[in-house]
Amino acid sequence: MLDRGFPLVDITLDPMSPEEYETFREQTIRNYADENVKAGYWLSSEAIGRSIEAHQKLLPEGISTEGHHLFMARDTKSRETVGYLWLNVEKNVAIPSGFIFALFIYEQFRGRGYGAAMMKEMEAKASELGLRRLMLHVFAQNPVAIHLYEKSGYCVTSLNMMREIPKQEFPGLSK
Repeated sequence: MLDRGFPLVDITLDPMSPEEYETFREQTIRNYADENVKAGYWLSSEAIGRSIEAHQKLLPEGISTEGHHLFMARDTKSRETVGYLWLNVEKNVAIPSGFIFALFIYEQFRGRGYGAAMMKEMEAKASELGLRRLMLHVFAQNPVAIHLYEKSGYCVTSLNMMREIPKQEFPGLSK
């Protein structure tokens, strides 16, 4: 059962298998590269390489990397896989915390409440792990995710801002 105004769906978060990890790795590398290109941080030509490098630093032992928990989200009734979740756990800090590196709902399951169900189930897992706080990063060009996180009780703790500088036009110079 869900609160926060979302439809009633239930999911389980099951540990990823090695086969699921390979698919997850490919998808998250591509998604992270695409988001950084859309945000204007990376050139398209370098994005995949930079994303691979970032993932290798974060998950050097893949699915077995200490402190990282990788889950597949499955509908409890149909057992269909609806998405995945990557949670990093930091207990040796002032407040035991988790950082959500990826929360992804497959396109055909979006808009049905699975994201909210995932957030709720993740909070239960975080509590089991002794965490007192969850954090995440979301790109500004993802309003659907921002809405989900705000509706789930997340608040902004840091904010990057940018302004595009218009190209200067100089009289007498050809364009």
